[in-house]
Amino acid sequence: MIMGTVTTLGQTIEPQLPNEYSGAKWYAVYTCARHEKRVAQQMDLRSLRGFVPLYRATHRWKDRRKEVELALFPSYVFVHLALKDRLRVLEIPGVVNIVGSQGKPTPLAEEEIERFRRGAQGGYGWSRTPTCRSAVACACAGGPWPAWKAF
Repeated sequence: MIMGTVTTLGQTIEPQLPNEYSGAKWYAVYTCARHEKRVAQQMDLRSLRGFVPLYRATHRWKDRRKEVELALFPSYVFVHLALKDRLRVLEIPGVVNIVGSQGKPTPLAEEEIERFRRGAQGGYGWSRTPTCRSAVACACAGGPWPAWKAF
């Protein structure tokens, strides 16, 4: 869609975007595999408010062990922006798409993202556990999500 000023019969008409395009909300951005930290860094350089929750894990090789930081949600980064600015995110190398349905990005609940941000600032030790699998109910025992359940 081309946006611009239209003049007809001496009247100037300014096109208006719907309110959902001008209000900033949180969105999930799907990235290439293992590009989460790089995409978040590029968001920061472009003055976009991005967030990637990380956890520490120990990786073992034959000759050594190393503690690494990995994305809690592999291939996903969260970004706070108005939809009219989505092109700024989609231009970042490593970004595949903004997550949504029917071709329209779906905003995330502000409270959920803020819980993750508070948890990251509070130094909570997140970890991925192999005992929590798909189609199995899991619950958090403490931290910023007391009695939070996932299915």
